[in-house]
Amino acid sequence: MDLFVLVSAVFLGACLGSFANVCIWRLPRPGLSPAAPARSRCPRCGVRLAWFDNVPVASWCLLGGACRRCGGRIAFRYTLVEILTAALAAVIAAEFLLPAGGEWDPRWGAFLFWMLVAWGLLVAACIDLELMLLPDEIMLPLLAAAPWFFMLSGCRIGPAQDGLGGELLGAATDALGGGLGLGPKAAAAAAALGGAAAGALCGEWGRRRTAWESRGHFLWSGVPVYVFAAAAGAACAALAAAPGTAARFPGHAGFASLAGAAAGAGITWLIRVLGRHAFAQEAMGFGDVKLMALLGALAGPGGILWTLALASILGSAIGAAKYAFTRQRQLPFGPFLIAGAAAAVLGRRELGMFLEWYKNLLVPA
Repeated sequence: MDLFVLVSAVFLGACLGSFANVCIWRLPRPGLSPAAPARSRCPRCGVRLAWFDNVPVASWCLLGGACRRCGGRIAFRYTLVEILTAALAAVIAAEFLLPAGGEWDPRWGAFLFWMLVAWGLLVAACIDLELMLLPDEIMLPLLAAAPWFFMLSGCRIGPAQDGLGGELLGAATDALGGGLGLGPKAAAAAAALGGAAAGALCGEWGRRRTAWESRGHFLWSGVPVYVFAAAAGAACAALAAAPGTAARFPGHAGFASLAGAAAGAGITWLIRVLGRHAFAQEAMGFGDVKLMALLGALAGPGGILWTLALASILGSAIGAAKYAFTRQRQLPFGPFLIAGAAAAVLGRRELGMFLEWYKNLLVPA
């Protein structure tokens, strides 16, 4: 059964990787969409690829990385994306679908959520590497969905690992005391009303500030604003009404996700403003602000600090190497932020151990 689950996950990941290649090419280019044209084409001669020439990984290997009709080379990048997505699917399946302690307890919701997150961040990283552009169609829907997922699921991976998020939640409940003194049912009603009000107000503000002139633009940019604002409003209303219910809603993970999104966006916005004043140019683009909000929602407020630190170290090292060999200074920061967030989510325990070791090294006991 374990082998069947892993093989199925790898196959699913490879298929999603094939679709990721479609999105990487079409999303940032005007006049194209993931749904149109319906069939993939050779990048050189433009011929439509038959289904048997579009099987993930296998077709590229069997054809020797060339088009069957014109012999033009097909970049290995496409197959690499499929392999990476398949590997990510296997890792996520091993975490959420395989038996724990010999007991079969698959968590399909967590598997699908993290699979979607991994797929979306891989697409965003590849687009940023190629065009230095981070697509709203990927980041904003994930940002809107993340707080709701963590508030309602209690997933132990992600913001639930963030001790800082727990401390902030404890401080908030202590500061509110008894709140309005309402019971759980009244707090649930307050959360529903608060979420609806916050979503409506922020959605109207976004509509006035942004030209959502097309239905597609509204779907990918406008709707996530409503949904994310509704999550924040529901959490704040529930806390204010009855702080004692915070253990259930929004819960540690949900509160940490919202706090992480605010911290990620706020820190990056501050760097952007200070960089503009200090160097008369943008230090970070607005796409990085939205990306950091998403990564903060996935990693929590403590995790976003690790994300920024690790991304800065990795980006500086690779940027210095690139300048040494090519004399080029421009480098997209998004992929390094994504890599830093992955390390912060998957290696939180190891990072904590390293921090303790480093503190003991500086100040011996």
